Amino acid sequence: VYRRVRFRKRTHMNQKLGPFVNHEMNRCIQCYRCLRFYRDYAGGRDFNVFASHNSVYFGRHEDGILQSEFSGNLVEVCPTGVFTDKTLKKHYTRKWDMQTAPSVCVHCGVGCNTIAGCRYGTLKRIRNRYSSEVNGYFLCDRGRYGYEFVNGEDRIRQSLYRKKISAAEGRTERLTKEKCLQAISAFMHTGSGVIGIGSPRASCEANFTLLKFVG
Repeated sequence: VYRRVRFRKRTHMNQKLGPFVNHEMNRCIQCYRCLRFYRDYAGGRDFNVFASHNSVYFGRHEDGILQSEFSGNLVEVCPTGVFTDKTLKKHYTRKWDMQTAPSVCVHCGVGCNTIAGCRYGTLKRIRNRYSSEVNGYFLCDRGRYGYEFVNGEDRIRQSLYRKKISAAEGRTERLTKEKCLQAISAFMHTGSGVIGIGSPRASCEANFTLLKFVG
């Protein structure tokens, strides 16, 4: 294959921007969307455009972690894939093979709207979902990249019930959904020995139900 271009092809070195964002500068079309978002909207000051003659480069003055807590939005802002999700590479799945569903971020009380993508029962990626009243078009890095706890091997995935054998011993049993509801109902009727634990990682519905029972 022969190129019609008579001049030397312009190439750029990629930067290491931390554990979340991958950099592929040779895809850049110099639209300035990344710069306008990062500096004008997110308020970051460690990312800029550097130019020499007819060569333009978007990145940091040196390799390093992007300091803005909204830097992950560069992945969605860039139209050509200069910035991509580095966490997706370790369990890569094509986006059209993923099952997606609307969700809400669980990492704080703001309740940003998100889109969760999974494949074979494993959560692969979190993206922003537009909400005019909450988070607009963007999502913080904690909400975008803090999803790996869902795939943890030590995560409790089924209801457990500790049956008392003696004063010092007990046996843990796995309960089905029906038996779990029956056990909870029995505890609630006694009115003693019931402890509820709320969590910012629990769903709004779960925390509301706990608050209702406590109140």
